[in-house]
Amino acid sequence: PGDTDAVFETVGLHVAQARLASPAKALRVRFPWLVATLASGVLCALLISVFEVTLEKSLLLAFFLTLALGLGESVSMQSAAVTILALRAKRPSWRWYVTAVRREAGTALLLGAVCGLIVGAVVWGWLGERVPAVAIGLSLVFSITAASTFGLSIPTLLHAFKLDPKIAAGPLVLAVSDIWTVLFYFGIATLLL
Repeated sequence: PGDTDAVFETVGLHVAQARLASPAKALRVRFPWLVATLASGVLCALLISVFEVTLEKSLLLAFFLTLALGLGESVSMQSAAVTILALRAKRPSWRWYVTAVRREAGTALLLGAVCGLIVGAVVWGWLGERVPAVAIGLSLVFSITAASTFGLSIPTLLHAFKLDPKIAAGPLVLAVSDIWTVLFYFGIATLLL
């Protein structure tokens, strides 16, 4: 039961509170953590509107945006979960953080490269679009690496400020990862198209 509670707390939800709460109380407990998601969603929509010309050049970018966002979110939550477990076992120092960032960045670069190659190959093979395939694949390398770093850094920062990373880290990590994924995705596409 403790491990299950920890998983739910990572996304900002106390299981006991949710189980026993009335709908109104559940709203008060759960909604504040969704504000980060709402804010990042609106900000992402505004950022995407800035790249309207890029989307007009290659509409197929829209086809793979949810995949890019999903990969960034998945990697960021994996990193956050690993970090939260590590923070329970030891007191972090600057040296620990630098070592953890190096290790996590190496893993993220490999994950990004593999995912970028697969998705780029799908885009190129399915739609025959070489430049968008390269742009999407390259953006995944950058966004997955950044998402992994946020997944490590945000819980560590919350812990340093004596805040509970189990509760706040998930929504914050996802929000920041989404914003940077959109910036990398459309920024690289704008440069290459």
